[in-house]
Amino acid sequence: MVVNSYTYPQMEQLLLSLLSKNDESGFTLLETLIVLGITSSLIVISSASLLHWKQSYEANQFFDVFKSDILFLQQIAMDSGDYYYLFIQPDENAYEIRKGGYGKVIRRRLFPKSWSVQLLTLSMPLSFTPHGQIRNPGSFLILTKEKTYKIVFPFGKGRGYVVTQS
Repeated sequence: MVVNSYTYPQMEQLLLSLLSKNDESGFTLLETLIVLGITSSLIVISSASLLHWKQSYEANQFFDVFKSDILFLQQIAMDSGDYYYLFIQPDENAYEIRKGGYGKVIRRRLFPKSWSVQLLTLSMPLSFTPHGQIRNPGSFLILTKEKTYKIVFPFGKGRGYVVTQS
């Protein structure tokens, strides 16, 4: 019997020759290990820089929000004539803006979980006079994994500033 002009013995011979053919066009174990080593090194280097970038972005984002909250506190104290206070709670890693001492919470923000807060000369609560001057000047520290930030509230009409210590 003939199928596609091959006989069964010829097809069997052709299949055996194809199966027994040594194909040496693949990669050796050493070449594969070198490529894997280079790839893993690139992944480790890029992930380390991404982690640094993420922490830097997180700090910048937090301080932008914190500065806007201080500006809000100063402006609302000047506009309304009421007393508004900012309470920093190191134990809870948070701060709150309240109306009238321990009254209604206007804003509550959390510090990132890996950060810690140390009050230095700043006494709580932080507040502004109706003329925009800070009532209790002072400073506090925010400690992150990479850097230490000192937040200073000086005498006068300034809202404060951030100093990177390390």
